Amino acid sequence: MKKRAEISANESISDSFEGLPTLSELATLTLRHWFFVLMVTAIFSGAFYIKSRFFATIRYEAKAIIMPKMSRSGSSMEMLLGQLGNLGATSGFLSGVNANTELQQFYRLLTTRQMAESAVEQEKSLKEIGDPIKFKDEESLKNNVISTTQNSLAVKIDSPVLELRFVANSPDLALVGVEAYLKALQFYLTNNIITQSKGAEVFIQERLADLNKSLDQVEVRLSNIRTGKISPATLGRSVQSEVKRTETEFTRLNQLLDLLTKQYELAKIESKRNDIMFLIIDHPIKPISPVGVPIGKFLFLGAFFGFILSMFFLVLRERGSLSKLFGV
Repeated sequence: MKKRAEISANESISDSFEGLPTLSELATLTLRHWFFVLMVTAIFSGAFYIKSRFFATIRYEAKAIIMPKMSRSGSSMEMLLGQLGNLGATSGFLSGVNANTELQQFYRLLTTRQMAESAVEQEKSLKEIGDPIKFKDEESLKNNVISTTQNSLAVKIDSPVLELRFVANSPDLALVGVEAYLKALQFYLTNNIITQSKGAEVFIQERLADLNKSLDQVEVRLSNIRTGKISPATLGRSVQSEVKRTETEFTRLNQLLDLLTKQYELAKIESKRNDIMFLIIDHPIKPISPVGVPIGKFLFLGAFFGFILSMFFLVLRERGSLSKLFGV
């Protein structure tokens, strides 16, 4: 008998859902039981408000605004991003953004996991952002710290500047996060772009030193031939032809010296231009108050769920399913 009663109750519930209530039926139920609907909606809204006001995680946000140096040619930056491989593509870079502009290239660079890892290396205190309780072993905790660091940074393009926002559980950690990213950005650019310019400058400087040494040797040889310090017998040719050949070589080396000197000056200028890769327009400061919790969003969700549940209860009650199940 008990089993049969359960079967009949289940059949009654399935029968109650055979036809969904129309909008007019729902409107009638709402008007008839408006106080009940209002009360349930208010209770759920209040519960969600209390959760958002007293039980939500407190978060602090620090921000910085930077402006990439636009006078530099884009070739170095493109080469740098090419070294990242597919990291930029998997970093959440918006598909509609044009990847050829300087701002968007910086955006791609900042949102890579590689940059988050570098930020953690720059500021060891960022390791506090991890969850050592959930991730016991060192490797898992390290990956958690890097992932959390990457997800805590938000980068916004607001031409001609970039806005960096870092969210953390404490004001100190939020400030450290932004500063770590700025250090990591400067460190990465210095070692990948400025080094190229410095390398070209050093290379030309070394070639100039070798060329000056060769020029001195040719000049000494030419002087020795003219003064007779070198015997004509050792030349294997006439003195006049050897003097002419040596003078030609001396002239060629002088022309090459002039060319390399100009290239060296250009390399020094390029190196100076690349010393500053970006300007910090708005320096990060320690946040005083936490980020505002979206209370309105919680109130709306509470009201929505309260209304849905109240209407669900009324529909079941109207069709007799509750009385058969619970005797209501």
